[in-house]
Amino acid sequence: MQTKVNELTLAKTFELSQFIKGKCKDKSTLEETAQELMKTLYQIFITDSSKSAIVLTRFFKSCSYCDLPDDIQGYIKQKEDRAIIPPQDKYLTLLGTYGDLEEWRHREKSENYKAFSLNDSNVFYKSPMLSAVFNQIGFTIPTATEPNNGVIVDKQDIDYGLFYVEDAKDSKFIPKQAEFVVPFGVKSAFGFGGHYVSTDVYAVIIFYRENISLKIAKLFLSLNPVIKLLTLRHVLTENIFNVEGLSGSSVSKPSEALKEIQDESPIQKIEYVIKCEEAKAIADEVMKANEALIKTAEELKEKNIKLMEEVSKRKQVEEAMRGSEEKYQKLIEIANDAVFVADIESGMFVDANKSAEELLGIPIKEIVGMHHTHMYSPEDVEYTTNLFKKYAQMNKAITLEEIFVQHKDGHKIPVEISTSVYERGGRKVMQGIFRDVTERKRVEDKFIAYQTQLKRLSSTLSLTEERERRRISDDLHDRIGQALTVIKMKLEELRDPQVDTDSNLVLNETEELLDNAIQDTRTLTFEISPPLLYELGFEPAVEWLIEQFRERHNIPIEYEGKCDSDDRKLDDDVSFFLFKSVRELLFNAIKHASPDRIKVSVRREKNSIRISIQDDGVGFDFSKVQFSVNNLSGFGLFSMRERMEHFGGDFDVKSKPGKGTRITLIMSMKPEEEDWVKWIKR
Repeated sequence: MQTKVNELTLAKTFELSQFIKGKCKDKSTLEETAQELMKTLYQIFITDSSKSAIVLTRFFKSCSYCDLPDDIQGYIKQKEDRAIIPPQDKYLTLLGTYGDLEEWRHREKSENYKAFSLNDSNVFYKSPMLSAVFNQIGFTIPTATEPNNGVIVDKQDIDYGLFYVEDAKDSKFIPKQAEFVVPFGVKSAFGFGGHYVSTDVYAVIIFYRENISLKIAKLFLSLNPVIKLLTLRHVLTENIFNVEGLSGSSVSKPSEALKEIQDESPIQKIEYVIKCEEAKAIADEVMKANEALIKTAEELKEKNIKLMEEVSKRKQVEEAMRGSEEKYQKLIEIANDAVFVADIESGMFVDANKSAEELLGIPIKEIVGMHHTHMYSPEDVEYTTNLFKKYAQMNKAITLEEIFVQHKDGHKIPVEISTSVYERGGRKVMQGIFRDVTERKRVEDKFIAYQTQLKRLSSTLSLTEERERRRISDDLHDRIGQALTVIKMKLEELRDPQVDTDSNLVLNETEELLDNAIQDTRTLTFEISPPLLYELGFEPAVEWLIEQFRERHNIPIEYEGKCDSDDRKLDDDVSFFLFKSVRELLFNAIKHASPDRIKVSVRREKNSIRISIQDDGVGFDFSKVQFSVNNLSGFGLFSMRERMEHFGGDFDVKSKPGKGTRITLIMSMKPEEEDWVKWIKR
């Protein structure tokens, strides 16, 4: 796979993402993965002369000194002229490198960039671009001067950073101008970085021999989560270097982020954390792709607005043409769009311009006197003949899109036609202005392809989350079942004929408690991540949740959804909070109310959404209920009411003993974002 870097598109970025995943999926260490990544990037992007567009590309990751191999530890001691270095000192370490020179293709041969201390206050001056991106994502570097964030592209993103230097020559952000930038013809540089679930960070930096636009650089925002996804497992299991017997360390050990989990549970728990982080990286990839897709849609919208302005100007031209024969002839000659004028009675062309000649590949002298049907393919003649007759009877300008004309060589060209009828030389004629919309159709087709690919990514994420959630739930169910069996066996051993009744009572109560715990745990795994919930929409997510409860608890649950014409999507944080609320209320209704039937209602109004959960269970005397966080399985009537009121919502409870309970949540459609963010982070 190769592509010219300045012809990179969002669709090609998706292809590149899948290609890189395939190249790196079977690598056993982070160093192997990083090296393959750098080599792949170097080989993929080319110039017009088929030479690599990249001069040098490198991958760095922060590592503790004690986890570094002997050659890098020796390099650090010699460079810093120290015999003893604290084991936990952090170094930004080179793990992958590829470029024009042979020594740039092996980390062992790197003279000056094998590792440099992140405890060094001068690191800002040694690598200002990396310092800026690490500062953006919250990794503190002890510098005497605050890093310059002028190279950061998206300063709001705290998980992934992208830095960009359009003109590398004489830039203060790129050191070694005389030794590297000038002799090797470096014109632009950019890179990206992020952090793992551990305290470590990573970064990729790329130096180009061509000028790279900011638009091209931004396409790498969706590639950043892919890099994290490919390296994540190696980082969390500390399979970092391609060597054995590291000084003070060892390969294939769990990272600091997983040690506590490993001490408490078997290896499956470590795998669970890895899967969760990988799922988050996939979600980030989808979100970045979606952001790029939205920007593409905005660009298309701007182009359409400009197109409408041009159409308006063109109509003004048409009016001027009808008003003056002399002005008309001049305008028709200079018009960029193809202009055809046909006699309505005969259907023959009586005039055309230079653009019409270029559109059909036929000289103007041959167009004049040609029947209008000859400009279409045979299968379109009947359709266009009927249109000609229809518009010949109208006295107003008509704009018609997506008619195809046929070039002399046989290929079809999509055009937008604007027609008008007027008198010319005592005869009634129809004027048609034909605009070639081939490029617009191509952009629209790409946009549809982007949407299809994004839906495919979202679907993959949905299946991954669902399978993982069910696997964890089933695993937990099996573990508790095993514990129950052991308890039963022990009680049988302790059974005494003299106290047989008491033993049976203990056994029965224990079994009931554990069965309840199993049911509660499996029910509370009904979860959807906020990005996926936002992609699905709130109502479909609630319907999915209800189906899970029906299947798991075998109870009739009726769903009623009503929306008015203003059916907007909720903010994803609001959707996530309300989704959790519906789940908790259903769970507690089934567990505590013992209902025969439950009804869930979701109604959207202009400025609010109203959610009602009603059961026909035991009910309670509402006046005697004490609002405590222990009600509703820890979520709490009081806690729920407090959150709803804090964010401007309303919470209503109606219940009668023996009649059932109805709880209603009313939430504004446009809550303050910062308030929701505060609650989600609690």
